[in-house]
Amino acid sequence: MFAACSALGFYRAFLLGRRVRWIRESMHGVQRLETEIAFASTPLLTALVKPVLAGAPVSDSFFAVLRTLLLKQAAERRGAGEVDVRAVWLELCGGRLYPFSARREELQIMRELGVSLGISDRDDQIKHLRLTSHQLASLAEDALVEQQKYESMWRSFGVLGGLLLVILFV
Repeated sequence: MFAACSALGFYRAFLLGRRVRWIRESMHGVQRLETEIAFASTPLLTALVKPVLAGAPVSDSFFAVLRTLLLKQAAERRGAGEVDVRAVWLELCGGRLYPFSARREELQIMRELGVSLGISDRDDQIKHLRLTSHQLASLAEDALVEQQKYESMWRSFGVLGGLLLVILFV
């Protein structure tokens, strides 16, 4: 009983740290995408499937999952037409395919970026990418404050809740 409650508290604390890491990785992915589009003049689909955008090979970032889904769809559609980047992006932001600890605000920002990408010229796309990067930076600061404020609280609640249950059942 004690171990289960403690583990639950430590898991909740872990999720707070994971959210901060996810936001930062997504922000860096948006910045790398901006660089690819602005300076390398790389087409959107090519830029999205580049390994450098996805981050670390074992990364659970938005862009790593997006890259995997785009490559999977490209393999399935070989010769049957183009890959629908917008559909994959919006499906990923819809939450059905999304296995991570991002909250509604972060997914909404990424959804808005997905809607605006690929429908305008390069300069407009760069503006949207910069706006998204700034919004994610603001959310990262808020998430870090929340992590610092509540991480130790969740750990303590888990341990103390476990102790309380042990005392009540003994």
